[in-house]
Amino acid sequence: MSVSRLIALTLLVACGTRGGDEAEERDPPEPPVTEAAPPETDVEPETEPEPETQPQPEPEAEPLTMPDLVSLPGDPSFDHDVILADIVESRPTQFKPVGTSSVVFRVQTLGEHMFAFKPSSRVRARAPSAEVAAYRIGRLLGYDNVLPAELRTANRRSIRSRMHRRYADDQTWLELEEAVNWNGLEAVGAAIYWVPDLRDIGLDEPRRRAEWAGWIGHGGEAPEGQRPLARDLSNLIVFDYLIANWDRYSGGNLRVIGPEDSPRVVIRDNDAAFAAPLPDPIKARLRAELEKVERFSRGTIERLRRLDDESLKAALRNRRVEDPDAPTAYLLNEAQRAGVLERAATVLSWISALVDVSGEEAVLSFD
Repeated sequence: MSVSRLIALTLLVACGTRGGDEAEERDPPEPPVTEAAPPETDVEPETEPEPETQPQPEPEAEPLTMPDLVSLPGDPSFDHDVILADIVESRPTQFKPVGTSSVVFRVQTLGEHMFAFKPSSRVRARAPSAEVAAYRIGRLLGYDNVLPAELRTANRRSIRSRMHRRYADDQTWLELEEAVNWNGLEAVGAAIYWVPDLRDIGLDEPRRRAEWAGWIGHGGEAPEGQRPLARDLSNLIVFDYLIANWDRYSGGNLRVIGPEDSPRVVIRDNDAAFAAPLPDPIKARLRAELEKVERFSRGTIERLRRLDDESLKAALRNRRVEDPDAPTAYLLNEAQRAGVLERAATVLSWISALVDVSGEEAVLSFD
């Protein structure tokens, strides 16, 4: 008998029918009459059926906030908030011009820390807000190596009277005075922590860039002791893409601190960031840099997934403006914030595509 015939007969028996032209309908037999059984006294009571388990809603993610008690890499005594308070409140004693493409002063103070003062200038009018916004976004993502920055003012007469003696001539001052955007006698600028022992190890040179790009590319692995540096460089490219900073590899911006056998990158000079709209050539260049990276920090990406406009606005409040509805209430305007969120979505999309191919452990391979 064939397998198909056996399956057909089985189905017929299961259904209680007979196939073929000779099949006859038969009345079902009468059930036998029996006396009802006496009730049992020890029958267990019927139990109510257990209700079906309803799926529980996913718990909402906690709002993304800036972490407290962040210290600079390698030195827990240098707390970011302590540094910020010092560089905003301390009295300047000397201004030394150190800028190249923009106006920047190295400022000595009566406090514990020096700072760079970067005022709004004719070349980069939004430099102060860009610097502080970049710091706040870096801290929101859990970075400890973006230099602390906050807005403060400097008095025109104070700067002139405290100029470093090498730059105290009238011609130098006239050029600086014309380059700065003044608000009467005041200049609003970003006060940025001045790291005294920054080192240049050539990370922005073409040969070194090709070397460390291999550490964070497909199948890459950092040398002994260099995983923190490799993670920093991966985070740096994510960060620059997010804030649209196209000016990372010029002017010795890519420097490090810490021991020679395990250096850490310092993220500084972010005043070219947050163009809105972003020109297509810059957008393409930043996207090309991002797509060279295939190994990322799990902690950074987990925080990036929680980034939204609410958390961004909370982090970017301008503490010098009390009115939340004022045009300058936030360090970035609506278009700039939308650009950040759009680029965050692109980063996450790129990582999702990599995970589909290589798996999460291979892609999120840094802590």
